[in-house]
Amino acid sequence: MFFVSERAAMKRRVRGLLHRKWVPPLGALALAWLPTLGAFALALALIIPSRSAAPSIFAQISNLFEQAQDPGLAIITLVYGFELDFAQLISMLPGLAVFAGIYLFVGMPVSVSASGYFLGFLRGKAVKAWEVFLCFSGRYPRYLGGMLYMLLWVVLWALAAFAMPIALYSAGVYLTAHVFGELLGAYQLWVFGGLIAFCVLWFVIFTLLFAGRLLAYSLTPVCISAQPRLPAYRAVRLSRKLMRGCKWRLIGQYASFVGYYVPTIIAGVLLLVMRYAGPRLALTEILRQSLRLLLWIIIGINQLVIVYVAPYMAACFRAFYIERKREALMDEEVTPDDFAPKQRADYRLEKPRQKKNRRKDSRAADAEGKMKDAER
Repeated sequence: MFFVSERAAMKRRVRGLLHRKWVPPLGALALAWLPTLGAFALALALIIPSRSAAPSIFAQISNLFEQAQDPGLAIITLVYGFELDFAQLISMLPGLAVFAGIYLFVGMPVSVSASGYFLGFLRGKAVKAWEVFLCFSGRYPRYLGGMLYMLLWVVLWALAAFAMPIALYSAGVYLTAHVFGELLGAYQLWVFGGLIAFCVLWFVIFTLLFAGRLLAYSLTPVCISAQPRLPAYRAVRLSRKLMRGCKWRLIGQYASFVGYYVPTIIAGVLLLVMRYAGPRLALTEILRQSLRLLLWIIIGINQLVIVYVAPYMAACFRAFYIERKREALMDEEVTPDDFAPKQRADYRLEKPRQKKNRRKDSRAADAEGKMKDAER
């Protein structure tokens, strides 16, 4: 209850700062989104014409289950004797590569600059919308390196959550069917069931851990922007320290904005119900099409609320960092050394500097002696 009241107070302060100043943060956010949206449009322009006539992987698996009389038989067919056609996926690779390249080398550094803009806005500085592109100055290597280092950890956790169970399942199926098939005999089905249970359990556990890591790394772009003297690789560790024990607070902050999209959620649920239960409702085709059109209109109109919500949510996220940093320092969860590089003595330069200082002191003493002699 304390965190709820604290979040409400923080949001009131942010609304007070945004009052009559909503357009500049909205413009800055639009500029920050521009590279990613442009990359998405370019990727679609490359993907749609190059899509192969072959059905997608999802469509192939759906057709297999529709044709099979028994779901268990469909699963066995998919595991042992069904070959998927990856032609459509391969044809989409150039478009996906273009999107990934623009997002990695443009979108991620811009997100760090956008964090710097909102931090300056919250602190009352006179910031300009074009400052979201300050990352392309001398700060670009540091911004890019820090975000790529964060992405490396995200990819490793994603592989552990999604790729490892697939690899374990494939290896287990191959060993069960082709290597130890005769040895297992009638127990082959039991081993296969245990393998599925193990892979599902692995997937669930590591998916939860992966979600926790995403929340732990979420403050990395803000840390990179807010601490210009901090090495980029240490921003990931600082984000983990600041988010320790506060992940549910951040989830609650994001969930507090869901109310703005209630019409979209309700309309989306009704569209799903009409798609799968429409024939059972005894509705005419004209009525179903009219209801679908009405629901899509509601979803489209509700998206206009993003003009209000997007700057509000972005500012609240950076305000969460400011509040969390203050709390962590007061509670001694972090130290000032976590926000700045530690000073290390350079022993190779220590002796030359001492000699240089002694020369300066001797010269100053000689000059002072000469002045005294002249006065005499």
